Amino acid sequence: MDVLDEAVRRVLRIKFRLGLFDHPYTEVVPVDYEEHSRLSREMADETVVLLKNNGILPLKKSANVGIYGYLAGDISLSHGCWAGAPSRDRIVKFPDAMNKIAGEEGHVEVHDGHYLDALVAWPGDPDVCVMLIGQVPYMDGENANVTSLELSDDQKLIIEKCKKMGKPMVAVIRSGRPLALESIDHYFDAIIWGWHNGTEGATSLAAAIYGDLNPNGKLSMTIPRVTGQEPLYYNQTSSCRHNEGYYGNDRIRNYRDCNDSPMYPFGFGLSYTTFEYSDLHAERSEISYDEIMNGGAFEIKVKVKNTGDREGKEVAQCYIHDCVAKLTRPIRELKGFIKENYLPGEERELTFRLTKNELGYWDNHMTYLVEPGKFKVWVGGNCYAENEIEITITK
Repeated sequence: MDVLDEAVRRVLRIKFRLGLFDHPYTEVVPVDYEEHSRLSREMADETVVLLKNNGILPLKKSANVGIYGYLAGDISLSHGCWAGAPSRDRIVKFPDAMNKIAGEEGHVEVHDGHYLDALVAWPGDPDVCVMLIGQVPYMDGENANVTSLELSDDQKLIIEKCKKMGKPMVAVIRSGRPLALESIDHYFDAIIWGWHNGTEGATSLAAAIYGDLNPNGKLSMTIPRVTGQEPLYYNQTSSCRHNEGYYGNDRIRNYRDCNDSPMYPFGFGLSYTTFEYSDLHAERSEISYDEIMNGGAFEIKVKVKNTGDREGKEVAQCYIHDCVAKLTRPIRELKGFIKENYLPGEERELTFRLTKNELGYWDNHMTYLVEPGKFKVWVGGNCYAENEIEITITK
């Protein structure tokens, strides 16, 4: 016990010397909830991913909108897993956000019953159906594995029932993991991926639906067609079968009963405007190994133009492939991205720098290698970027 007491004394002496006991009580500082909400909205605005749009979005605020799905009013979809005990009165519900953004000219009716209610009747006669679907956080958080990435059967039943009304359909998917979408994608005229995107996340989703926000998020994961495609990732390595899997749809090479490619690839995300990439080139296409190892870099330049009629943000993404290496390298690897806002018709030249940090890799012995040889470089709006050049590290 004497040893323990002395150990405690040593710790306390240091704390006294540092002044940690000069102010023994923590000062109570009011929480700036308004600023927190503003930052939450700012963050959520950057995360909305538009996966599909057949011209239905953005909606007119005067449209008669029906919101369907038993998850419509579930606030847990915003705060996600491991959020503790959130302040329920500060989390914006999706129907409330839709009403707020639509304003006085809008009409939003909520039908958030379970599938048994759906079998009885569908009240209302909307101009468009907005389906709130996905997974609640406890289903996709830590230690929450699943054997299927399909939507639950009851949600599929609601989708099918809603489709029979013959009205345009918009899906708002809120999930923290990829979901297999091939079985439901064809039901919808537009699909927005909404994640579990924070206290003000529902407001950002509603703003995107009505066009107050131009969606500008990109997928940070791959959306599969069916569960059996997993594991499915954009940076798979090369194999004896050319472009097998992710980057190919030849059923002779891989799956016999499904296209090999994903439903929506890594880095994908649409906008209410369009962007064009051109003039991809390297300032120098060849740099010596010694120069690269001593701080040299390839400067990759590309022009990005807003070819639409409204302002919007685009995330330009730079991918590489190491063509000659001691170990098999990924078909494509993301090595940089630049997010910029563009006015209609505006064009900018962007520059990506590829240094030894981007061009090397760790081998099986945990040695960092940068090897002479050719590299392919792509820049575009997702991992399927088509603009391609070659650069070479010479010996």
